[in-house]
Amino acid sequence: MNHTDDIENSLDGIRRAEASPYLTAKVLSRLQATAKQLTSPRWVYITASCLILLLALNLVLLIKAEKRGPHHNDAELMARQLGLDNDNPVSYH
Repeated sequence: MNHTDDIENSLDGIRRAEASPYLTAKVLSRLQATAKQLTSPRWVYITASCLILLLALNLVLLIKAEKRGPHHNDAELMARQLGLDNDNPVSYH
């Protein structure tokens, strides 16, 4: 027998693992207990209102940015003030 045959035959005595009935019952009972728990309507309303506020803030900032125009970018303004201008003649806009 060579080394390859030893490796192939090393799996011959392996049996399927079996869980104890106690473990199965415990897992099933926890699954049923968590299925009964519902989220409080108060938390649903709080989460929904936070998401709506976040969306409204994003829309306000987006509308403000569109009104200012494409060349009024705060990052570009700061880069110019710090002397970090791009001297490359290629325009990225």
